[in-house]
Amino acid sequence: MNHGSNQVFIPVGADRHKEDIVDANIRIDSLISTVAKHEIIIQAMYELMVEKGIDTSLINAKIVESTEKYFSKPPYVLDSRPCEKCGKPVKESGKTPLMGRCLFCGTLTKFYPTFETENKDTEDKNANPYADAFLDPFDDPTLNGN
Repeated sequence: MNHGSNQVFIPVGADRHKEDIVDANIRIDSLISTVAKHEIIIQAMYELMVEKGIDTSLINAKIVESTEKYFSKPPYVLDSRPCEKCGKPVKESGKTPLMGRCLFCGTLTKFYPTFETENKDTEDKNANPYADAFLDPFDDPTLNGN
């Protein structure tokens, strides 16, 4: 072994760790980009609401109310849906956004992004919010005689 060389000892499997670090950095950069986009969108929505005459104190009060509701839920209820097959709680996967797999029966559950509402009677968290949205009249089965 030549101790005078500039070679660095890299243990077996270290390349995989480098790939993991590169992958993590790419995902972090993507998250930073997504957060920045959301900040811009939220700022635009806020400014538009103020321009349309909504009092900022109403917006701030709603933020406080929403925050209190969010933290009043038990942690296991946050970001979980009942499994469509067995009814057990399913959490959204960090590796596959908007999807989760039931730990009990393996069923894949979709997590559609929705706004929380006060009226729970009309809200079905498991429903596809786009199911009845026929964007093209040819997609509407009632118009096709199906």
